[in-house]
Amino acid sequence: LRKPQMHTRIGLNNILGLSNYLTDPSTKVEKILQNVPGHKNWKVLTAGRIAPDPTRLLSSKRMLTLIDDLVEKEKPDLILFDTPPVLGLADAALTAKCCDGIILLVGINKVDRGFPSLSLKRLFNSGIEVLGLISNEDSESKLQSSKSAGNLNKFDMETYAAYYPDDEDYDDNSESED
Repeated sequence: LRKPQMHTRIGLNNILGLSNYLTDPSTKVEKILQNVPGHKNWKVLTAGRIAPDPTRLLSSKRMLTLIDDLVEKEKPDLILFDTPPVLGLADAALTAKCCDGIILLVGINKVDRGFPSLSLKRLFNSGIEVLGLISNEDSESKLQSSKSAGNLNKFDMETYAAYYPDDEDYDDNSESED
């Protein structure tokens, strides 16, 4: 809602979107969904016009009904929200409260090494279910980031163990065969 980009990246307009749905009770969810070119069964709800107070909109009662409206009208298999980073803004945490959980996307060699740790702590402390962590990188940084990825994976398991010490599925001494 702050700096919409998704519509540009996939070649759609941003005339109507989430901000319209959240600010206008007469806006129906099926009216603002757009088909993604080249993907027959994919639909996108763009951000819509830039709203003056995204935090207020994302914490509104109407935001809570969005998921119900989408499920009832569209019957999707999966709903994903693209939000700003967890640190610095409340948007990701507010959006995650309407969902089953959050997947943290980390750009290896793009963010400070401490940010994933701080983000996970913020999410855990907010009671938000962390479904996973994904790192993305370009081919040039693969070699450079192999050490960072290993450290991030180690941190992730240590953090998980700290927050879920009674999880019998977690084995502190396990080695990956991959």
